[in-house]
Amino acid sequence: MEDDDLEYDITFPTPLPADTLADEEDALSGKKEPVVILLGWLGCTEKYLSKYGQIYDERGCITIRYTSPRDTAFFKVEQLKDTACKLLDLLEDYSITENPILFHIFSNNGSFVYANIVEVLTSGDKRYQNLNVCGVVIDSAPGKPRFKNAAVAYGTSLNVNPVLRYIMMFCLWLYLAFTGVISSLAVKFYPKIKEKSNHFLWDKMASDPTRWPMLFLYSVVDKIILAEDIEDMISRRRALGVHVSAMCWDDTDHVSHLRKHPEQYAEACGDFLISCLGYDQDIERHSDQETLETNQDYLLAKKQ
Repeated sequence: MEDDDLEYDITFPTPLPADTLADEEDALSGKKEPVVILLGWLGCTEKYLSKYGQIYDERGCITIRYTSPRDTAFFKVEQLKDTACKLLDLLEDYSITENPILFHIFSNNGSFVYANIVEVLTSGDKRYQNLNVCGVVIDSAPGKPRFKNAAVAYGTSLNVNPVLRYIMMFCLWLYLAFTGVISSLAVKFYPKIKEKSNHFLWDKMASDPTRWPMLFLYSVVDKIILAEDIEDMISRRRALGVHVSAMCWDDTDHVSHLRKHPEQYAEACGDFLISCLGYDQDIERHSDQETLETNQDYLLAKKQ
């Protein structure tokens, strides 16, 4: 589906299964359907993003799925604020502005869009002041600026022959290295350049003024977004008083956790959703905050 030049997909919930997810059904009955906005990774297609949407569709949610074009995060960052407004305007278009909203974002590509959405939501624009954001799930993100990793992620998303892929990766690495140095120098004199540069994503997310709950899903063997970057982010957000949960694996590649651990992944997302909505008082939880943090601590100790 398209909204002007915004390509997105939306799914309205199917009836919950009669013999499964009974706790979620009891919790969500009589409530406005949660709206889950999924923001895809670099090169993500609707075929794959819809698999994540099914997690929420089965729990009675409306899902909006969007992946920003491949080159936007690298060369057209200034367009993302307009994209953020268009995504938020969809809530008005579908008359769901009063529904609770959850974001589920993937890798740095989804994080760029999310960071601009946060900027719009906290800008004082009256159109978005009354939106009810209840939390965010962050899969394999955010990563600090690492030019080689960004080039690898870009190359992986390209469907071209290997020689051309490596040439394009090398050219992107040179571009990022050059603009990174320029941005680092310029920001000392013009701090507002952070708003227009793709080199300060991690810093923007670490210091953003929102305080809704966060769930980080990541892996210690991810070669594109390093676990240490995410763990640093977790510490920063907790230091600001944000309620942060984390699920860490030791055997999954970048944005591949659902494929390898489908039940555990879906359960973590479902439990987090219910917790964010505040309907969990009478629900038997299987992956609660203590379990998630215990899992994280165990894997961190194992890594050390």
